[in-house]
Amino acid sequence: MKYFECRGCLPVLELADETINRVARKLAEGAEIREDRFLSYFYGVARNVFHEYLRRPDRNQPPVDSLPLHRHPAGNPIELSERRAEHFELETQLACLDACAELLPPETRKMILSYYEGKQRARIENRRRLAEGLGVPMNSLRIRVHRIREKLEGCLLNCLGQSAG
Repeated sequence: MKYFECRGCLPVLELADETINRVARKLAEGAEIREDRFLSYFYGVARNVFHEYLRRPDRNQPPVDSLPLHRHPAGNPIELSERRAEHFELETQLACLDACAELLPPETRKMILSYYEGKQRARIENRRRLAEGLGVPMNSLRIRVHRIREKLEGCLLNCLGQSAG
């Protein structure tokens, strides 16, 4: 394996296995290799396997799964740049939303956060309990939340406009 690693071969295990298989096949066929020449014989077979590897047309395109992690190709630079820009935009929006929510009175902030808390059925139950706790019908709660959301949207647009400029 070291022989192939030092020569920059990517499928190191595959080439080492092929070398061992060829030597084993020769021995099974009855070839006699002197004990003091055994290592040299292995290196000779490895050299032949290496030269065959160099002539393979697909050797410059190894499967990604066979590459060690440090040799995996990086992503498309354009896609990475777009993802970073999207991530930065989302972070900016979240920072502005947090800043705008902090401007709300504490009870209003708590109400709007609990209004949007949960998913599906849990959200509906949560809103029902919120309306009961405030002593208002569901429609009144929706109107209050709508007005608060309009204020938050205005603040958010203002904040994002300042961030962009």
